[in-house]
Amino acid sequence: MVEGLQYLQFTLMLRLYDFRVSGRLKFRASPDLSTIALSFVTLPTLRLKTQCQVSWGTVALPLQTYIETVVQDEFQRWIRDNVIAPHELMLNPSSFQPKTGLSDADVQKAIRAVALARELSQARAPG
Repeated sequence: MVEGLQYLQFTLMLRLYDFRVSGRLKFRASPDLSTIALSFVTLPTLRLKTQCQVSWGTVALPLQTYIETVVQDEFQRWIRDNVIAPHELMLNPSSFQPKTGLSDADVQKAIRAVALARELSQARAPG
C-alpha cells in the first residue's frame, strides 16, 4: 500500500507559430487615440500552428495531439469570448496617453525632434 501524493516529472516543449486571425474588424477610437476598441463583427478565421513534444525521461508520451488541440481550442474560445461584438479588445497605447510630467528622456527626445525638423526645413528651402 502506498500512501501520500505521487508526482510525475515530465518535459513539455510547446511551439506556437504562424498565428493569424482574419475577419471583418470594427475599429473605434477616442479623438486623441488614447483609447482604441477593436472587435470582430463575426467569428474570424484562426490559424495557429503548434508543435508539441511530451516526454518522461527518454519515453515519449502520447499527449501531443491532445495538448495541441486544447491550446488551439483555448485560443478560439478566448477570441469568441473577448473580441467578437459586442465584446471589444480595449487598447490604451502608452504613446497617446496624457503626460503628467516630463522626464529627461522626454526633453531630449523633443530637442532631437526640433533639430531634425530644422535640418529638414533647411534642406528643402530654396537657395
